[in-house]
Amino acid sequence: MIRAGKLRQLLKFKVKSETKNDFGETIEVLNTSFTSKAEVLESRSSNSIVSDGTELQKTTSFGLRFNSRIVETLFIEYKNDIYEIQTVENVNGLDRELIIDAIKYV
Repeated sequence: MIRAGKLRQLLKFKVKSETKNDFGETIEVLNTSFTSKAEVLESRSSNSIVSDGTELQKTTSFGLRFNSRIVETLFIEYKNDIYEIQTVENVNGLDRELIIDAIKYV
């Protein structure tokens, strides 16, 4: 169960959209959709080997109150870093608490 006193971190949920810059090129931008308070449950880093070297992945798990607008297509801004949502888990299916696993977006 999430306790209100532990929801100390502000998360900004962002949606990816395309726009045109001054030169007419299509670019991707992240626009803030809404914010929510959360608790950081776990933060870990792992190395993975890719064809052009080693890649460091930072994965963070957040716990927060249920919000039906949170889906896997959103991005999270947390402490000036952008994270891509991997999974959204509705704990026990009770629509009270969510656990989000997110990977740092490059």
